[in-house]
Amino acid sequence: MNRNIGWKDNKWEEINKINISIIDRGLKFGDGVFETILIRNKKAILLKEHLQRFEKNLHLLNYNFKINHQFLEKIIYEGIDKLTLDNNEYGSIRINYSRGLNIERSLKVNTINKDYDPKNLWIEFYLIEIDFNQISVRISDTEKRNEFSLLSKCKTFNYSQSIQALIEANKKNFDDSILLNTQNELCCGTTF
Repeated sequence: MNRNIGWKDNKWEEINKINISIIDRGLKFGDGVFETILIRNKKAILLKEHLQRFEKNLHLLNYNFKINHQFLEKIIYEGIDKLTLDNNEYGSIRINYSRGLNIERSLKVNTINKDYDPKNLWIEFYLIEIDFNQISVRISDTEKRNEFSLLSKCKTFNYSQSIQALIEANKKNFDDSILLNTQNELCCGTTF
């Protein structure tokens, strides 16, 4: 019975056996986009809408190509089967896409891919426990979201700001932190 599995380079592996190159832009620079999808009753909830948002975010951050929805849906449903969930269990799917390998040390994007490259894709499948217990939260004193930034409109690999806000909350004995935007409007939590 598999509880945490992943797909990369057309292979299924345990999550801890999937490796990303140290010259991958997603690892080096946080240059990647992801989408997370709930699995309930062995079905990916709002799958088409999630794939549309994933594609929209890739385009917004200048990846500039269309993803192959049928290809992703096939992998997703194969992964759900491999996860071997019972009907009353929940799971999650995280689709990851990086801009690819960066041979040089520079941030410069040497090529703008016009084609979707499955080598830059990996998908994670997890059994999750749904927890409806109350948590304590506080508004971060140090971190704010820039509502004008493209990054604030997408799910990207860079969680450094959220990590700092969470550490700040934990140091003050809170479970999580809420971030305001630069206009002091309620924006988001560290993981939602």
